[in-house]
Amino acid sequence: PNGNLTLLKTFIANDIPVLTRTLMYPDDDIVHYRVVRGYNDSKKIITETDGYYGKSHDYTYDEWMHLWKDFNYAYAIVVKNDKKELVEKLLGEELDEKVSWQHAKERAEQESKDNPTDLRNHYNVVTALYYLGDYEGTIREFEKLEGKLTRRKLWYQMEPIEAYFKLGKYDKVLQLADSIINDNNKSVSELYVMKGNIFESRGDISAAKAEYQKAVFYNESLQSAK
Repeated sequence: PNGNLTLLKTFIANDIPVLTRTLMYPDDDIVHYRVVRGYNDSKKIITETDGYYGKSHDYTYDEWMHLWKDFNYAYAIVVKNDKKELVEKLLGEELDEKVSWQHAKERAEQESKDNPTDLRNHYNVVTALYYLGDYEGTIREFEKLEGKLTRRKLWYQMEPIEAYFKLGKYDKVLQLADSIINDNNKSVSELYVMKGNIFESRGDISAAKAEYQKAVFYNESLQSAK
């Protein structure tokens, strides 16, 4: 998490493309993945490649940051071993996942203060708390927003559901999982695994098996379901 324009440009200047997790459209809550491969400081433009818009698509810096914000400015670096040392040097202390999430949390909290009406800032706090291991905090902050979220927020960012699961609040897990599955989104295999775990813990092996089978049906590679 916690990427920024300076970091993107630094990687690109070192011939390292960056895979990012963003919105697909600026005014809709569908996830999309883009490879950032260029920038132009004089025009304040980011150039990216993806499977929907093609190999060379431009966004202004402001447009880009809007698309990127929803997912705590998440990114991934994929390089050959000869650039591993360089990547680690460029990441600095944020090579440590906990440090990175702590910074993401602080950033989201500040953005929430600066723009309290933007619920994306608040949800970024929710997900950061989850990855910092504060499951009680995740639920506390999530419940402040639950009735205000956009339709697909939990489709792609299920951390609150996972926090309920880790704390043994199984009825809430089932409620949220079913609300997603029944909203024309039946292919989220991780939800079936959680449901299966719950049924198994309650001794209902038949129901558990049915959930695991659904998970494998939609994702044959999901080892937890297998």
